[in-house]
Amino acid sequence: MDVRVSSLRAAAFVAPFVVACSANPSGAGDPAPTPDAGADVAATPTLTCAWLRSADNCWLAALKEATSCLPDAKLAGALDSVKTTCTYADATVVTFAPYPATPPQGQAPAWKFDVTKKGVACLSFDSAAHPLGNHERTTLTTPRGSVELRYDDGAAQITCPDGRTYAHPRFHDLLECEADVQTLPGEAWGSAGSLEYFWLMNGMGASDPNAHVTVWSCKS
Repeated sequence: MDVRVSSLRAAAFVAPFVVACSANPSGAGDPAPTPDAGADVAATPTLTCAWLRSADNCWLAALKEATSCLPDAKLAGALDSVKTTCTYADATVVTFAPYPATPPQGQAPAWKFDVTKKGVACLSFDSAAHPLGNHERTTLTTPRGSVELRYDDGAAQITCPDGRTYAHPRFHDLLECEADVQTLPGEAWGSAGSLEYFWLMNGMGASDPNAHVTVWSCKS
């Protein structure tokens, strides 16, 4: 089985699988990062351990909303020959625009897909191609609205559907919230034989039974 994550923030739950990553969660000995000029990172972090556990965590709220319409994680859909759609027996359809090609080593692909169930929108995901663990731009959309997740040179920013923004200049510090917190908000994808799959991490830590949400599993 091969698993790839957008940074090492998901390392705990994917071990012992093969993981592609480019970040050091401890940050030991690292110089203070210089945030990307496009990221509005607050001097005083507002994306904190307390926020991850609070009702204001819109990323977690979006995942909880989506789980009510996503297919059973134990099931797999059928991916068509050109990888445009993945169809489940329960009328869930994942539509790719398009399915990404295998990226170069150390790179995350550009994911863009919609999930519907019986024709009703459930979840949309859109991310630009980027180096693993850096310069990430991700938008997760559910009926309640869109959540934007950004990573730039160690800094992170989440913008909620109501327009409020939460930021941290050194996001990997949040891995120290609890001893086992390794599943901060983000995505992972991988394959096992003919099965391909995509997960989203909820940001609540490896001890949480729902630390990652299976968005889709598709057989080619």
